[in-house]
Amino acid sequence: MPVTLGQINIYPIKSCGGISLQSTKVGRLGLEYDRTWMVVNGWTNEFLSQRDYPKLALIKTALVGGELHINAEGMPTLTTPLSGSNWLRSLQVSVHDDICTGLVIGTAATQWFSEFLGIDSAVLVRLPDNPQRAVGNPGFADAYPLLGISEESLADLNVRLAHPVTMDRFRPNLVFKGCEPYDEDKMSLVKMGDVRIQGVESCARCRIVTVNQTTADISREPLRTLATYRRIGNGVKFGRYFASIDEGQITVGMTVEGV
Repeated sequence: MPVTLGQINIYPIKSCGGISLQSTKVGRLGLEYDRTWMVVNGWTNEFLSQRDYPKLALIKTALVGGELHINAEGMPTLTTPLSGSNWLRSLQVSVHDDICTGLVIGTAATQWFSEFLGIDSAVLVRLPDNPQRAVGNPGFADAYPLLGISEESLADLNVRLAHPVTMDRFRPNLVFKGCEPYDEDKMSLVKMGDVRIQGVESCARCRIVTVNQTTADISREPLRTLATYRRIGNGVKFGRYFASIDEGQITVGMTVEGV
């Protein structure tokens, strides 16, 4: 049987809840609207992640018409246009060791995120139209624009766990199915329809995978188990990063060539 594309996921706000799509556009930044927004500390301009703020997982996003809708329990719906000039000023923000430009969304967004996270100043920023970073990924993602994992790799992990985990722990953009476990480790040039993506390197996992994406509870798994058999080089690896080569449309169910 051919390998196919089983899921497409985007995470409009870095480290917040994702959206599963049936079809989307791929561009040089990866999937359309993926990690286009990010929450930063208003005092240090450093990005906030589930590593330190697991409640970010409880923030849900939806694409509604021309707007991004942002929701969390006990909070009013926050909306912001998917495009346009609804920003106050530009800000130099840090993503790990890289400095890039973020456009500050209105004060209502700062109040919303600060209240929900319980911190003094949590500022929502958006990518400019032509973002630049010093590394291969020009956007807000950690390393490269796309992350892919196979269903079979997750199934292999789950048979080793006392309590199985769901794919959202690993926040992939692309979920492949129909291959052998960890076949994504070897994926080089992959084609889906007219869109080619280039395999770059395996993804080193951090403690975000220990955050339950539904409850924000933290445990030691699945990172502890992954460390017993997926320690490669200087990290615990699960999933593979990809870079975009072509622009085009991808759809769930497409054949994944080049595996």
